[in-house]
Amino acid sequence: MTTRISRGRAWGLAITPALCLLLWGAAPANAQCVGDCNGDGTVAINELILGVNIALGSLPVTECPEFANSQGNVDIAQLIKGVNNALNGCPAPDSTPTSTATGVPTGTTAMVTATATVTNTPVVGTSTPTVTPTMTPMTGIGSKECTLVGGPTASRVKLNAGTLQFGAFPMSGTAGITCGAEVDGRAECTCEVRKLEPISIPGIGFVCISPSTKPCDPGVIDCTGGDVLGANTVASGNIGTCDSNTACTASCETHCAAQNMVVLPPGRCVGFCDAGARDGQSCNCDTELPGRCTGADCPGGACNGPDNAQSHAGICQCQCIDRAAGTEKRPGELQCNLPTTLVVERLAPCGDGDILINVGSACALLSTGSATSVVTQANFNPSGVVPYGPCKNAQGTPQPDAFCNSPTDCTDPAFPVCGAGPVTTNGAPLQCSALATSASGLKLRGMLNFFGSTLGDLVSELYVDCQ
Repeated sequence: MTTRISRGRAWGLAITPALCLLLWGAAPANAQCVGDCNGDGTVAINELILGVNIALGSLPVTECPEFANSQGNVDIAQLIKGVNNALNGCPAPDSTPTSTATGVPTGTTAMVTATATVTNTPVVGTSTPTVTPTMTPMTGIGSKECTLVGGPTASRVKLNAGTLQFGAFPMSGTAGITCGAEVDGRAECTCEVRKLEPISIPGIGFVCISPSTKPCDPGVIDCTGGDVLGANTVASGNIGTCDSNTACTASCETHCAAQNMVVLPPGRCVGFCDAGARDGQSCNCDTELPGRCTGADCPGGACNGPDNAQSHAGICQCQCIDRAAGTEKRPGELQCNLPTTLVVERLAPCGDGDILINVGSACALLSTGSATSVVTQANFNPSGVVPYGPCKNAQGTPQPDAFCNSPTDCTDPAFPVCGAGPVTTNGAPLQCSALATSASGLKLRGMLNFFGSTLGDLVSELYVDCQ
């Protein structure tokens, strides 16, 4: 599903009395009532502001064709005509307008200075616009580098796999954030991996995150704080049968829609190649090297499912996402997709071929709001949940060393509640004016869910803190 931003920018302008006087004597009104956008025979102040917005290029001429000249453009001459019509009234048909105006000496050359101050007030319907006139639209936020400094409370990765909840592993390197011009308080943004150092996880290997060649949908930044841009992801390890990745994706769309969510593509059909030279063709993870589930069957890609998963072939696994989750409505909330390829290698450096786990490509949704995730029907268990949690009592106090794999696993009457369920993290936005200077202080949070690793199904928490 592709999200596009196409809103007109609202510019607020104040028309001073001096500017009105100069415009009044600058040119005659013509027979056509230039500026009468609604056809009521008069030109109101909100229509003049609409004309200025069109002249600035922040609104299309179709918003008020009555301001356009014979070439279909709105220039200063047309704005002057509109002001004259607002002051003198629309001319009667075939009337001959006068060429001078009261209060302006004959022969005086009018000088017009227009300065636009960007605001977020609506153009149409504004009864008391304020104007500080430079016909220069606000520049875009542009491209900023996010330097990641790893630490226990800074940029890091945390893995949740079944009853195993690993510690935080520092993540360092650089990422890029690029946002276009602000339009009506919003701007389209993209995020990218530029260089991330290998993440060492004792007992597992080195997690290598690199840019993906598969494109992701663009994201958005809300400069005014009018939108909720948190992300809630719910992955399911079994929604039914499938005979291809394409069929699985279609089933996922229906499954997610029933939860008022959208599918985070693609759906993965166990026993079929994801990417690589045989993308979409059937494969058998049992034939792969132990711990890899990729290689001979799916060169350049991965065979969906864990090792020895032949008995589960043809099961559809998918992820659903709500991109408007949470309650945050703060100016500068940012949400973007990070195109990533994730593999686990035996030793550093990354890219030398000693791959243990090839997770494949994914669009990791990052948000300055809340990021929540859970895997249900995990590891082909109808009641399996990742992350599993400890058993709890009625007050929520966990029972030490007692984890549950399903809601019925907590048998101690004092700790009957299974604590399995979603994991949530929260980020921090930057005002758009601050981000236009530097990304320092921006905190993005994200979740990556993976099926079929050697550790089972995973929920990976991403903490991206820009320094």
